[in-house]
Amino acid sequence: MAIEFNRANSTQNLTKNNAPPAKAGLSDNSAPNAAQADSSAPAKNLGESVKLSQSALELQSINDKLKHVPDINHDKVQALKQTIDDGSYKVDSAATANKILAFEALL
Repeated sequence: MAIEFNRANSTQNLTKNNAPPAKAGLSDNSAPNAAQADSSAPAKNLGESVKLSQSALELQSINDKLKHVPDINHDKVQALKQTIDDGSYKVDSAATANKILAFEALL
């Protein structure tokens, strides 16, 4: 994977197909280079490359999986609503206080 350092975090120079901007002196009508003409050809090394560690790959995989997990557990919310509505939900003030103290100790 090559990183292009010539663009400073800008997407304004990208064309419709997300290709990098054309080099200076070349018009949009210029003939495609060999890498563009033959998509099966290996990409040329344009600079430094990055290889992700096994830990980074695992984190990326976990992050991808988490994107598909719903943010809200609707079954749990419904069960809590039901216990609040019927008056059976009890707040354990000692446990709540201990959790607040533990959180404050971390700060």
